[in-house]
Amino acid sequence: MASSCENIRWHYIGSLQKKSLNHVLKSPNLTSVQTISKFELIKMVEDRISAELTIMIQINTSGESEKSGFDSEKFDGFFFNTARGL
Repeated sequence: MASSCENIRWHYIGSLQKKSLNHVLKSPNLTSVQTISKFELIKMVEDRISAELTIMIQINTSGESEKSGFDSEKFDGFFFNTARGL
């Protein structure tokens, strides 16, 4: 399929996990990843890519421990102190 669709752009939809990270990031023409829910994965993505990549962040706004996503209060501090340079 890749040879017949050279200009295709890939958008990964799903919760990105460590075990699939390298496979997803090796996809040719990857333009975005939806979603990342852990600080550690943001750093791993940053360390492995050289092209521009749009990422969507999952934030746990309810604060329920059984739901995934960044703690909204912790993420605000992380974003304003660290992620703006990504």
